[in-house]
Amino acid sequence: MKILVIGSRVPYPLKDGGAIAAYTHLKGFAEAGEDVSFYSLNTLKHFVDNKTLLEKFSFLHQIHTFKIDTSLKPLDAILNLFSNESYNIIRFYNKLFEDNLVKYIKENNFDIIQFEGLFASMYVKEISKVSKAKLVLRQHNVEHNIWGGLALTEKNSLKKWYLKLIYNRIKKYEIEILPHFDAIIAITEEDKIVFKKYTEKPVFTSKAGIDINVISNNKPSSKVYHIGSMEWLPNLEGVNWLLTEVWPLVENKIPDAQLFIAGKMMPEEIYKYQSNTVKIMGEVPDAAEFISDKGIMVVPLKSGSGIRMKTLEAMAAGKAVVTTSTGLQGINAQNKEDVFVADIANDFAENILMLIENQNLREATALKANHFVNKNFNNTILIKDLLKFYITIKN
Repeated sequence: MKILVIGSRVPYPLKDGGAIAAYTHLKGFAEAGEDVSFYSLNTLKHFVDNKTLLEKFSFLHQIHTFKIDTSLKPLDAILNLFSNESYNIIRFYNKLFEDNLVKYIKENNFDIIQFEGLFASMYVKEISKVSKAKLVLRQHNVEHNIWGGLALTEKNSLKKWYLKLIYNRIKKYEIEILPHFDAIIAITEEDKIVFKKYTEKPVFTSKAGIDINVISNNKPSSKVYHIGSMEWLPNLEGVNWLLTEVWPLVENKIPDAQLFIAGKMMPEEIYKYQSNTVKIMGEVPDAAEFISDKGIMVVPLKSGSGIRMKTLEAMAAGKAVVTTSTGLQGINAQNKEDVFVADIANDFAENILMLIENQNLREATALKANHFVNKNFNNTILIKDLLKFYITIKN
């Protein structure tokens, strides 16, 4: 098949879950023998130069990018309050990009055009006018559910009001755009249930896969860590909960316990928690090296949807994982076997303490986690299943 993937950013470097999920997907299509091209916005925030594009995306048939500034602008955000549009969405619209994209599609005969996430979806209406390809939206999350969760837990009344505004506008857009696609690809069964409420078009679950050749790095370390992009608000919310409500309980029982927190866009407010037991690392140049001497990953998510790619990577690398129910969404591993799950601070801390103190349990859990991911998240198998679905809708 001839497949075009449209992106709202170039998924590189592989330092956050969104980039990992998109890049692995593209590479999976190519490794399956499909003719896959990528046409994407190249945002200033995640800008990738031409040399890197040619080197890291050499497996693609073609790649085209368009430089754009999608950064939040205070004045635009304020003015947007007096409109009915979602500022989070319209920041990713550019008329010249749309014209170039439509021209490119007219010149090529694609079988499938896959829109990588909600922020690429606004181009579907114009593309549907010029292409006979099947148009598919691959949603990494139910976007409005993320903002709804953040609004629910926010205590500041002004921030709560603004988060609710974002939630309502994104929900309205998300519901209205879904029917414009021929099919929706959900990353989890939970997300699929939500999408099916808003469209009669086929919704297919295709889990985000990982490279099963990731080398297991299971070491008997009791060091605890979290790694994730802090520009994603659910990560920031979770880390704040971890540092204020969970970790003090761990420190109280094991004063020399060690927690390392890494991630790009680390806010200054997090550095105030730096101490003898808490190390705030900020963005690290090499995630694999960062986790190599650590044995326990914590995923303290309180809101969000989709699959946490960093959790899958940790499990594949032979780490014991302590997560919340939200953090485990879409993974469906077994509690107290493959991972440890808790939503209350005291229980979350108890799980961490248990793994720190019991090396045998830590290593057994890590081994089971590794086997679970290799069995259930093999990207090669997942891509083949998705391609079978694409053949059915193409025909």
